Amino acid sequence: MTLLSRRTLFAALVLCACHGDKKRNFVLAFQRDPEGVLQEVAALEDPVHQEAIILRLSEAYPGRVGSMCSSLQNRNVRKRCERLGSRPHLAAAVNKGGPAHAPVLARAGAGPPTGSLPFPDAMRQHWDTVAPEPGDCVRNRAKYHLCLAEQAAEAAQAGDTRAAAAACNAARTDRMRCDCFFGTAEDTPLTAKGYHNAASLCLGSGTFVHECNGHLFAKMAPAELGHERTAAVLVTDARTVAEAWQEIAPDLEPLMLDLYWARAAERLIPIVGSTEPSLFETLPAEAWPHIRSAMAWGLARCEDPLVSLQWAANPERRPSRPCTARPDSPGDAARSKGTGGGPEADLLEEQLRWTRDLEGEDRFPAVYFLVQGAGRRATDPDADVDLLLAGLSVQAHREHAHLDLFASYAEDERLVVRWTAVRLLAALAPNHPALALAAEDPDPSVRQRAKLSQRTAAASGSVSHPPAAQ
Repeated sequence: MTLLSRRTLFAALVLCACHGDKKRNFVLAFQRDPEGVLQEVAALEDPVHQEAIILRLSEAYPGRVGSMCSSLQNRNVRKRCERLGSRPHLAAAVNKGGPAHAPVLARAGAGPPTGSLPFPDAMRQHWDTVAPEPGDCVRNRAKYHLCLAEQAAEAAQAGDTRAAAAACNAARTDRMRCDCFFGTAEDTPLTAKGYHNAASLCLGSGTFVHECNGHLFAKMAPAELGHERTAAVLVTDARTVAEAWQEIAPDLEPLMLDLYWARAAERLIPIVGSTEPSLFETLPAEAWPHIRSAMAWGLARCEDPLVSLQWAANPERRPSRPCTARPDSPGDAARSKGTGGGPEADLLEEQLRWTRDLEGEDRFPAVYFLVQGAGRRATDPDADVDLLLAGLSVQAHREHAHLDLFASYAEDERLVVRWTAVRLLAALAPNHPALALAAEDPDPSVRQRAKLSQRTAAASGSVSHPPAAQ
């Protein structure tokens, strides 16, 4: 049997299996009874039919097919199924006009204007003019998007980003199109030119552009973090990022560098408190707020967070650990909090992550805060104040936040510290008594955050004061 005959037979089998006598729409049925559909698919005797259905379900419902991916015998299909399952962002609607595509706003203070990368519409449309080119994938109905992803990856490996974009643009849904760009960018080798190509492909990932670029930066971080060349590698990679974005979109270069240092610092968390300080002396000034964020995260395991923050502000004692870890320390797994659903929850999430500036808050310099999705934090040119701000932000993202810690700093004489403490306390406990005092603060930005929390508490019917974590 010729190769063409085998392909024709395979296509016929899949077509019959998917659209034949049974006329079973598994994707639609999954909405009503996901568990029942998974059991039904697991019982299918035809492996070709089963493979096609699992792949379709993994594309339609990313992350919900679960362990069925491991049962797939075809390596490429299994890899794609598992990859889609590892991308929770795909479950979200693709919003072409969402915050990720907002104009790059000017701020009185330095730093990113929102918690995610702001991309203007012109950047969103970067690849829209490239004509779709599905190539041989039109013959592969069951594995169409897998075929496109492989075609795009092959073109990107060869340095042909336009051909890669043509393959991704042939995707049948916006969601799969965005993931094709995302995955292709992520798989592109990150040489100097490779990073430029990968970053360009991220522009096609739609609302997921922030996550896409964050993944690239995570890949660039040195594998041997304790190595003496770590700082040199970081500086070299930062230069690669700057040069690429000077060519792609100069206005975005400062934001990209800030995100790069945030992701690099995240990888440095295990060593910032135990390595020689000289390792970081050669890093540029824009890296240091992120190094302090990593340092504060390393200190978050302390029995007494207040003591740990005071220790962190003492430059002479930073090279050694000041405390032992709490038994219930959340470690790396609990860096992001979830606050449930609904408008009130969205507002609390905004308070915690500082995803946007309220009136007058653009005067506070900002940096991206360590973990992808964790928004921003305020920064300060004074190193000790900045380390305190980092520490407060870290404590707010812990599984068990110490509310009294934030209440104590809600009366601090330094405005940026006071405002940060009130904003975070408002996110964690919107009806805390300290916020009633903050609502009378002489500064309008502090009052604004405190009063916002009071409205949130009233709207949600919250009346009791949550106890401070012990």
